[in-house]
Amino acid sequence: MIKEQKHMKLAISLVLGLLVMIGIGMASAQNVFTSSLFGTRWQLLSYGAPDSQTPAIGGVSVTLNFGSGTSASGFAGCNSYSIGYNVDEPNIRFDMPMSTLMACVRDDVMNQELFFLQTLQAVTTYEVRDNRLILNYDGGQMIFMALTLANTTWQLVSYGDANNPTTPIGNTPISAQFGEDGTVTGSTGCNSYGGNYVVGTLPDANQVTFSNMYQTEMACMEDGVMAQESAYLNALASATGIINQTADKLVIGYGDNQQLVFERRYMLDDTAWQLVAQSAQSVTSAVDGDITLTFGADMGASGSGGCNRYNTQYTLTGGQITFSPVVSTRMACVDEAMNAQEMAFFSALEAGNYILITGDTLILYSGESTVLTFERIPSA
Repeated sequence: MIKEQKHMKLAISLVLGLLVMIGIGMASAQNVFTSSLFGTRWQLLSYGAPDSQTPAIGGVSVTLNFGSGTSASGFAGCNSYSIGYNVDEPNIRFDMPMSTLMACVRDDVMNQELFFLQTLQAVTTYEVRDNRLILNYDGGQMIFMALTLANTTWQLVSYGDANNPTTPIGNTPISAQFGEDGTVTGSTGCNSYGGNYVVGTLPDANQVTFSNMYQTEMACMEDGVMAQESAYLNALASATGIINQTADKLVIGYGDNQQLVFERRYMLDDTAWQLVAQSAQSVTSAVDGDITLTFGADMGASGSGGCNRYNTQYTLTGGQITFSPVVSTRMACVDEAMNAQEMAFFSALEAGNYILITGDTLILYSGESTVLTFERIPSA
């Protein structure tokens, strides 16, 4: 009953929002402008009071995408939404959102979605720094990570008709690696390819185009692989825009209701990270000592727990990650607090289930309430 009442309240708000948006749309149809947020895409990381942020639920993408003019849209966790906004930097105002009305399976996801959609309307100012968008409201902040294609790697999981997608065949994955310099390279499942890409050109913030494409010309013997290669390259050539992007999913539209659906591939081999914060139940603690996580080859990981060296194995599929039980040395810590911190770190690592990487920050979600935040250790 409570869940139904919450959805009824949101439904009423959204209907009123629709009427407001219609009026605003008519007034501004001939006065389209672009702000510095044009074409940017963001995913919610945390929210609440600045000194006690609540981490967003791991594995549940809440996004905010700024289009041209005064429109924004995204995914709130269960439902897609659109919303009007106006900027007078650093001030920003969001209108009442319009949303689909799907019921959430999980109560915590529903509560987060309701909070997010309602809080957007309370936002007063914003700032962008260090690949973060900070939306300020009375007594709190919502902090987002930037969603860009630059320096990301993806693997194709389906293509073709959005209502009846085709799963790729062959032993070699189809991939796309986007460079910061506007180049794209990868494998077609048969040959290597490359070219250039551009995202977010006026007037469409989500437009994506590929040009100057080239490929090697090896012949592949597996049945259907050559035809699949042609279909993939033709899809890139006729790409129309980014339909959806989260930290671990990318959907590019092409043709008539056709889609390329990619899954994120994190390149963890030979990277090293240092723990800088550990959050549990909305309380973030600074980390004492040198706690590290290094990913090696063959799906192995190791590091320091602050007192002891440890080793573990991991599996990674998209953003889903699991670690095997930690094996460590048994040196005594200098005090009980350090020992408790190390044990908490090992337990959180073993319970890890979702990973995000944004720039030089790695975020590991562990269980239902713990978040480990690491900063990249520069390679020697």
